[in-house]
Amino acid sequence: MRDTFARVSAQSGKPASGAPTVADVLALPELVAAGVRVVAGAGALPNEVRWVHAGEIDDIATYLSGGELLFTAGTGIDKSEAGVRGYIERLVAVGASALVVELGRGFKRIPPAMVEQAERLGLPLAVLQRDVPFAGVMRTVHRLIIGRQYELIERAEAIAAEFNTLLLSGGNLAHVVHKLAELVDNPVVLEDAAHQVVEYSGDREVSAIIASWRAHSRADHRPSSGDAAGPQVVDTTPACCWAPVTVKGAPWGRLHLLAARRPIDAVDRLAVERASAAIGLALLTRHHDLHESARNRSELIADLMRRAPDDVGEFLRRARSLGADLEDRSLVVIAFDGAGEGDLVEEMATSVRRPAQQLGMAYIASSQGDRGYVLAGARPGPRAEETIVEFAQRVASATGGQEPTVGVSSTTSVHGLPRAFYEADECLRYARLSGEAGVHQFHRLGLHLLLLSLADRHELAAFIENELGGLLEADGKGRGALLDTLRAILECEGNKVEAARRLSIERRSLYYRLERLEQVLGRSLKSADARLALAVALRALDLTEDRAQAQRSVATARGRPAQNASRAAVSQPPSITIAEPCTKAASSLAR
Repeated sequence: MRDTFARVSAQSGKPASGAPTVADVLALPELVAAGVRVVAGAGALPNEVRWVHAGEIDDIATYLSGGELLFTAGTGIDKSEAGVRGYIERLVAVGASALVVELGRGFKRIPPAMVEQAERLGLPLAVLQRDVPFAGVMRTVHRLIIGRQYELIERAEAIAAEFNTLLLSGGNLAHVVHKLAELVDNPVVLEDAAHQVVEYSGDREVSAIIASWRAHSRADHRPSSGDAAGPQVVDTTPACCWAPVTVKGAPWGRLHLLAARRPIDAVDRLAVERASAAIGLALLTRHHDLHESARNRSELIADLMRRAPDDVGEFLRRARSLGADLEDRSLVVIAFDGAGEGDLVEEMATSVRRPAQQLGMAYIASSQGDRGYVLAGARPGPRAEETIVEFAQRVASATGGQEPTVGVSSTTSVHGLPRAFYEADECLRYARLSGEAGVHQFHRLGLHLLLLSLADRHELAAFIENELGGLLEADGKGRGALLDTLRAILECEGNKVEAARRLSIERRSLYYRLERLEQVLGRSLKSADARLALAVALRALDLTEDRAQAQRSVATARGRPAQNASRAAVSQPPSITIAEPCTKAASSLAR
């Protein structure tokens, strides 16, 4: 409410507005006693009076700058019809607020042409029936103007103090918008440079406007040439007082006050101006804080991927400074791809903040390259895994996309975090190989997990070579897409019609390939043991080739030799590479 400024208004006995209006001046006792009467332009009586002049020359308009109320006895005015019409026209052209004519010396009665011209051009025209000392009236009006200006200065300082106190106490954009709506007793909307609503206050009155906000925002909201940086009032429905919001001198958005409950006055304009400045300061502070926070989160995640913390207490302190209390928690790492696309990590972190609070999860989100990571801590207990999976599903949904996918490591302690990052990465690799979206937990990877445990053993490379060596060599010499054919027939569980359709070849060509496959492999594909061994070998081949490719990509990005590159800690098992090239199928092997 506007109680903040009620004390000043009560002391002065004047309404909380800016400069006095024409109506205010004409209501002065001196003028009322002189029989003041409005004869034209009554619709413009709310015009502000910025100063008062008295003059008896016909070209008085050349000495005015706009906003003046002019007193005259009319002695120097050209009395012809063209003369009085031109006199009124010149006053309107310079922006005079009103004209008050004292009858008796210059005019016995007001000329009809003057009344008609003033009414047509919207200039308030009043007459005085009796003499009045203009000097005394001018002193009274000037004291009124100065008093109102002083009130505005006091109110501006009070408003600025309100917003400064709010920001210093930790207020954000929403707090500033709600405080402004409270001070002006009208709805308020904050939009960004793309005319998207960021915050608003005043649900009842503003809901219909929000539904079609672009139409309102783009209607006549253009800065005037004379006051481009200050608040502007536009004649929309409802009327709107708006001001630009800038950050570091660049336009960020606009703040709108909508006159849904009461008309806009000078205090409203002051409040909008001070609020837009407070929002700019809040944005500047937030951008700095977000940048610092993002950098600190990124550094912490990068450190944990390389090695376990030497000092657990220091690690927990760093985590708490980033808003996550990970002490006495079961820790997991959640990984997802595409983090390099815009502000996906920040958007995800914002989306899961409330679900995390509901689930009792503490977390730190950051990105490394194009991959996003969430280091999360769940309270230990019988439902810990269920809680972790539910949180991981929220993360997956928040990352967007038609088939969101995340990898979840095994639960671990602080010392096991480097391995946890590696496990979350491997879950994503498994998702790529299997083509399965959703949440993938490392300890539930089945055959893939078994193969991962053998990744650093030469026996796995020997097994792949024993099962697929001849086939890889044949494909490498350009004798046919035999590896693709083997994948297709195994994935289709021996269904030749489906395999031919998947390979986009005729069945006769498939029969030829299958015959060639059995010749190269030296065994029949009708054997269940042979199909199982080949399926496992294909999965192992995909795993080792994918890991080798990831190693090369990381090495290229970091400018280090491939054999020394690793996404995770030194505890990550070394990869196995297959000498012969192969053509990988688009879809993965069914389990």
